[in-house]
Amino acid sequence: MTREYVDGAKRRDQIARAALSVLTRDGGAGLTIRRVAAKLGVAPSAIYRHFPDKGAIVDAVLTLVGEMIQDNVDRALEEEDHPLDALGLLLMRHTHFLVSDLGAGHIFLTTEILAHYPDKNQRIATNVEQLAERVSGILLRAAKQGIVRSDIPAHVLARMYVGLFQPPVLHYQLLGGLTHLVGVVEENWSAFRTMVQPQIK
Repeated sequence: MTREYVDGAKRRDQIARAALSVLTRDGGAGLTIRRVAAKLGVAPSAIYRHFPDKGAIVDAVLTLVGEMIQDNVDRALEEEDHPLDALGLLLMRHTHFLVSDLGAGHIFLTTEILAHYPDKNQRIATNVEQLAERVSGILLRAAKQGIVRSDIPAHVLARMYVGLFQPPVLHYQLLGGLTHLVGVVEENWSAFRTMVQPQIK
């Protein structure tokens, strides 16, 4: 039986996704080259052809998560013309992403990675900062259009936006309850949307 050829970029992506799955299931201590290889159905030596060690694989996982976050932003902007509608859609998609198997319960994932790979803190922070920057850009453009109030800096509103889902997701990670989580985030969004709209004098 002839094995299908997989190019380097595709294989690295497959390895990152497999490692993300292992991290979700087994935590940082459970991430091993052997388990990643088993997830893909390849020999451990096949992993070393693309990554020199586990640290490099974790870097690839964090890059993958960052790309997923940015893809969520792009898709929300494509699907909704109104900036606030796009941000509302993004918020709910990101919330579901964070608690999905693929999203790896990002707060749990962050804690696990920092516990076992403390040198990755800047890379994790970068993912959050990049999301906040995209949201800030959307809010700034909306303020110039008169859709969002301009008396509060866009970067401040963006930080508040990120806070709409991070604490509820942490609560979900601790106690569970997806329905409760979605309800809390929806309530947060409703209050935020009302707050950011221009004040009627």
